[in-house]
Amino acid sequence: GKRDVNVMPHLEAQEILKNWLPVDIYIGGQEHANLHLLYARFWHKILHKIGVVSHPEPFQKLICQGMILGADGEKIQSF
Repeated sequence: GKRDVNVMPHLEAQEILKNWLPVDIYIGGQEHANLHLLYARFWHKILHKIGVVSHPEPFQKLICQGMILGADGEKIQSF
């Protein structure tokens, strides 16, 4: 059988994007947020270029919380 790839009609998707974008404020940690921001901006720029979203950036404001350090003042290592 043929697979239906149009799982969400185009107009409905645009209405959802209008309600949720752009995000008012993004708050994230210094290292963790970097990849989130790169990924979100990459896809948002594509959507903007093809006319799906009207605003050029996905976030209106960015707040970086800095880095959480251990009791000794050193960066906590991930396992």
